Amino acid sequence: MDGRTKRGLAIAGVLGLAGAGAMLWSLRDLGTNYAPVRATVVAVTAECTLERTRYDRQDNPIEDREGPMGCGEAERMRRDRPGFRDFGLRRQRIVEVRYVSPADGRVHVGTIRPRQGYLEGSVPGAEVEIVAHKRKPGEVGLRP
Repeated sequence: MDGRTKRGLAIAGVLGLAGAGAMLWSLRDLGTNYAPVRATVVAVTAECTLERTRYDRQDNPIEDREGPMGCGEAERMRRDRPGFRDFGLRRQRIVEVRYVSPADGRVHVGTIRPRQGYLEGSVPGAEVEIVAHKRKPGEVGLRP
C-alpha cells in the first residue's frame, strides 16, 4: 500500500469512529434526559420544499432549495413557473401532539417532524408514544 492509500484509510477510520461516537452520545442523551410519554395527536399537516442538484463546470454539486412552504404552493410553482419545473418536491409531515411534560407535570403541545415510517397514519385524536425532556418542558422527540 502506498502512503496515499494508507492516509485515505486512516481518514475513513477516523470519520467512522467520529460518526459512531456521535450516535452513541445521541442515544445516551436520549436515554438519560428523555422519558417516554403517551401523547394525543392534535393535528397532522405537511410542508414541502422544492429541491434540485445541478453541477458547475468542474462537476461540483450546487444545491438549490426553495421553501419550506405549503405543498399546494410548491406544486403550483412547479406547474406554473418554468424555472421550477425541474425541481423535485420533498414532503415533510408535521405532527402536533398534546402531552403531560415530565419536567413540570403540565400539559404542553409539541411539534414533531417524524422520519419516514414513524407515526404513519396518525390522525387527530390518535394516541402515540413520544419522548419528552425530563427537565425542559416543551422539548419532545421520537425514539430512534
